[in-house]
Amino acid sequence: MFQSWTAGNHTLVFDFKGDNKYYSYNEVHNFTVSYGFRQPDFVDYLDGSAVSLTLPSNANGNLEIYVNGTLFKSVKLVDGKASIKVDGFSCGQHKISINYTGDDFEVENCSTLLYVSPKVISPYEMECGKDKSIYVEVSKDSKGKIVFTIGKNKYEVPIVNGKAALSLKNFKIGDYDIDIDYIGDDGQNASSFAYVDILPAKIRIIGAKNLSIPYTSNVYYKVKVYNNQSKLAKGVIVYFKVGKTTYKVKTDKNGIAKLRLSKFAPKSYKITISYKGTKVSKKLTVRHILRLKSVKVRKSAKKLVLTASLNKVNGKYLKNKIIKFRFRGKPIRQKPIQKESQK
Repeated sequence: MFQSWTAGNHTLVFDFKGDNKYYSYNEVHNFTVSYGFRQPDFVDYLDGSAVSLTLPSNANGNLEIYVNGTLFKSVKLVDGKASIKVDGFSCGQHKISINYTGDDFEVENCSTLLYVSPKVISPYEMECGKDKSIYVEVSKDSKGKIVFTIGKNKYEVPIVNGKAALSLKNFKIGDYDIDIDYIGDDGQNASSFAYVDILPAKIRIIGAKNLSIPYTSNVYYKVKVYNNQSKLAKGVIVYFKVGKTTYKVKTDKNGIAKLRLSKFAPKSYKITISYKGTKVSKKLTVRHILRLKSVKVRKSAKKLVLTASLNKVNGKYLKNKIIKFRFRGKPIRQKPIQKESQK
């Protein structure tokens, strides 16, 4: 109850009028709630922590802080209030003295120990294999190292310009409790802590696209696959479903799976590539390589000439192929193929 009372003089009255069992009772107590400082005992580097003093608005004087016997800062009260940040000290233990220099109000001076820990910036959750790190920051004039302890493993990182970092890119899937210790060359030590949950990464199938190729073309449909640790999926089975038929293809050392397309007849297909529940669907079009030139024929014409040609495949015309003509279901007599065309 008393913690909510404002500083100053107060009167507390106990009054009981009495009844048929008890005598009446009345007692008055005068007491004083002293003004005092608000100060932290533990801070993280640059976390915004401050020492503050609040007095009535007519109060004059200064709020002063001494660190290890040396004046750190003095701030004049404005409207009875003043504050001084104490989050910029080097990591470790500091003896601080807090004073009020005014004589308007009675404020008891305070001496205490302030513990400063490293500032830690760390992801709480991340996908496995992502390029993320735990960053630690201390004052720029600090010399020494940061020791990251994970289970039985220790990682020592030297402090450079007040900073040190531990990469999490190669950590496996799992949750990690990480102790972080500042070991200063000046003999000061300080500790902090981080927790990181490394989750399975999304399986990725890269390179799938809509594709249009000529019939019998010596083309492969290629994709690159990454596993749930963001690494190349080497030597695993990837499924290619083309139309209604599914083909098993093993990835190579570069995580690449490829399906030869020369065996597919001319038409449009839906091609779906899947690996461990991840699917990508695209459109595959196999084009005809036969071209037939349209002609107009008069009823009086005595001769009809039809011209057909084959498109280039893999940069070359096909050789020793036969083009057959039919008219109303009956074969038509034809000349042998001439280069890329046949008449």
